[in-house]
Order: sequence, then structure tokens, then C-alpha cells
Amino acid sequence: MSTLKLSTNPIGLSDHLVRPNQPSNEPLDLDAEITTQIEALAGVLDVFERTNGQPNAELISATTAVNDLQVKLNEATHKLEQIKASGTPLDRLKRATVLAETALTKLIERYTKVVTAELLKERFGLEVNIMKLPSVTRQEIRLHRRIEALRQFEPLRTSSEFHSDTEERIQQRLNATGERLDALREYIRLDQSVEK
Repeated sequence: MSTLKLSTNPIGLSDHLVRPNQPSNEPLDLDAEITTQIEALAGVLDVFERTNGQPNAELISATTAVNDLQVKLNEATHKLEQIKASGTPLDRLKRATVLAETALTKLIERYTKVVTAELLKERFGLEVNIMKLPSVTRQEIRLHRRIEALRQFEPLRTSSEFHSDTEERIQQRLNATGERLDALREYIRLDQSVEK
């Protein structure tokens, strides 16, 4: 029985894959390489000696540039967030409308308190806390023509359709609120001139 001997150089592999690397035929200039390394070290040492203990101007300049860009980025990001928060023109119109309606409601409430105080003083001759009066008297005061007249200035609330988000409905509410604010101002002016 003969022994099988496996080849270390199988067929199909290129010679450069199986042969050990052979040194290149170019002569090495070790002296030139050593000189290059010494010059590189001398250059680094020279820079070190000139700049040791001094601020790194290049680092400071780069840091300042990055900080300036960061400030600009922060400002631009803040502005972007404000623009996003303000929403579409329709969103802004709706917000303005709701704010105006809220202001109108508060103005009516404030003037109602003024009129209520005047009516109570007329009736009792002194300032009276309405909550200390019997409910029948409070109801009579609430039904007085001067207080009843203030209800006509309230914002549109008669239908949920007026509170839909369509542009047409929001504009109707805005226009109505503006008209009612004007009318309320005129009503207060006339009411105060009659009462004084």
C-alpha cells in the first residue's frame, strides 16, 4: 500500500498565494529614512519649544467658530419652534378669535359686577355683598334691564356649528366678536352717561 502525499501547492491557486513573500529587488536607503525621521522630530520639537505655554490659537479659533455656529443654530431652532407653534394662518385666526371671545366674556362679567354694585347701592343705600342677600333678591337684580341688556353682547354660542374649524365659521365668529366689542363699548358709554 502506497502512502498518499498531499501537495502543499494545490492546483488552481496562484503562485503569489502560496509562495512566501520575497524581498523586493530595490536597495534600502536606511540612512535617508533615518534622516527623514530625525528632521520630523526636530520640526515637532521646534514647534513645541515655540508654542509651549502659549495658547493654542488654532484651537481657540476653531472653538470660537463652533460656538458661533452653535449660537446661530440655537437661534434658528428657537425660531423654527416658534413658527411651528404658531401653526397655520387658520390656526392663528382661530386662536385670535378664541382670545377675543374670552376677552369679550370677561368684559361683560366685569361690567355686570359694576352694574350690580350700582343697583344694590341704589336699592339699599350702601354697598352690599350680593351673596348675603336672599336668592329672590339676587334673582331680581339679575333680571334688571341693565344686566339683562348685557347678554346681547355675548359671543356666538347658540350652535356648535359656530365652533367648527372651518374658515368661514371662524371668520363669522371673529366678525361677530369685533362688532359686539364695539357695541358693548357704546352701550357702556351710554349706560354710564344715563346713570350719572
